[in-house]
Amino acid sequence: MDKKLQTALDKWQAIQPISPRDRERLSRRFTVDFNYNSNHIEGNTLTYGQTELLLLFGKVTGEAEFRDCEEMKASNIGLKMMLSEATETKQPLTQNFIRTLHKTLLREDYTVYRNLPGGVAHRYRHADTRRRRHAVGLHLLPAGGLLHEIASLRRHLRV
Repeated sequence: MDKKLQTALDKWQAIQPISPRDRERLSRRFTVDFNYNSNHIEGNTLTYGQTELLLLFGKVTGEAEFRDCEEMKASNIGLKMMLSEATETKQPLTQNFIRTLHKTLLREDYTVYRNLPGGVAHRYRHADTRRRRHAVGLHLLPAGGLLHEIASLRRHLRV
């Protein structure tokens, strides 16, 4: 085991057991930090304070995009689903569970815009696969989804 990891584990084990109050405080902190950082990476514009207020009290102050609030709440539901699956079933996360989790997190279609090397502008669309599907080869792909866009681009470029 990595030395830093072992040191952290030893420190954690040294303070066990922690009080129910401290366990609750740690859980709240982890919930806010995890959701804020995960969603911020994806472009969510809620501040840390807005995230904390939304997840712990169900409120938002200041200006906030409705979509960002919905994504944050869906992310928190996904976190609760993972924690429940890990603690209650004591089974490894299955592919079926990951699919269910993805459906929970992906609430609506959205488009991502990127600049490819060489300055080529490109976009792809993530789509909610529950609403519509197109058969391409042996795969079921969401209409307008990433794989559909790649397949279309490959056909266009004859790759």
